[in-house]
Amino acid sequence: MTSRGRVRQYSTKEGWGVIDSADTLGGCLVQVLSIYTPSGTLSAGDEVDFEWEPLPPGVDEKLFRSSANFVRPAGSVFEPPPVNDDRPKFMGGSWTWNI
Repeated sequence: MTSRGRVRQYSTKEGWGVIDSADTLGGCLVQVLSIYTPSGTLSAGDEVDFEWEPLPPGVDEKLFRSSANFVRPAGSVFEPPPVNDDRPKFMGGSWTWNI
């Protein structure tokens, strides 16, 4: 799903943050691998367009119900690159890889 939102917070040190939008109540988790901006990072208050998906059933993540797959500056026409199914995914407190 694609939505427009505003960055609530982003930690360059930790490589993750939160995007708020009407479509992702409670906030959408965003991690550094999903960011496609000229600087490669985000700042609180940035307006962004993002593609997101609900976290998988069974993920014990109390803070978030969704995860961003692709984040770009609002209004940007940049299209996401092709994504391999073996990319790391957030699984509630940790990252997993299909090996």
